[in-house]
Amino acid sequence: MKFSPTFLAVLFALCFNVGIAQAAEVDFSGGSIDMGTVSIGQFGNLTSTTPLYTQMGIQGVLPSYGKIVFDYTLPVGATSNIFSQGSYAYTSGGLTYTGMSVSSTSGPGFTFGQVIDSGSNIVGTTPLVLSFASLNGTTGIATITNLSASTASFFSNIFSFPSLRAASYNVASAVPLPASLPMFAMGLVGLVMLARSRKSKQGA
Repeated sequence: MKFSPTFLAVLFALCFNVGIAQAAEVDFSGGSIDMGTVSIGQFGNLTSTTPLYTQMGIQGVLPSYGKIVFDYTLPVGATSNIFSQGSYAYTSGGLTYTGMSVSSTSGPGFTFGQVIDSGSNIVGTTPLVLSFASLNGTTGIATITNLSASTASFFSNIFSFPSLRAASYNVASAVPLPASLPMFAMGLVGLVMLARSRKSKQGA
């Protein structure tokens, strides 16, 4: 049995890189930030340009099955509010998928989703985007998760007086691969190497 170098390279990649996206640091600053389309594995810092308080509105586009998490560190006793929102609208297989999720630390939020057929009938109500905002002492978090088969728009707003001590974000997969998959790949590589070793001994 002969295995090409390309096949073996793929197996080794599975062993050591399965489920690990290539990390890319991208920082942003300002009061109104457009992050564009973010990528799985992307992360960075967020900097306000106002010295006495923080008011940042951050928008962008999440890839399919992507999740963005904003982490905010606030001063003790700060007056603050965190808002997060995600939305999507796309057509696939003759069906139109739409939905929105809103969460705020200053009031109630909502989440809804619709699947509409070509006759304008609602045939499903499962939301495919979820948002979450929370404040716990000096820690604030905003999360938007896209569970749809298309991109989703996201928006997060943070207000803090006095200014934030730190702000950052990271983008991850909303559907992590099974933890056993790298182990399976390593076992497969071991079987391949064993077969090659036996073949070499037989040919000697």
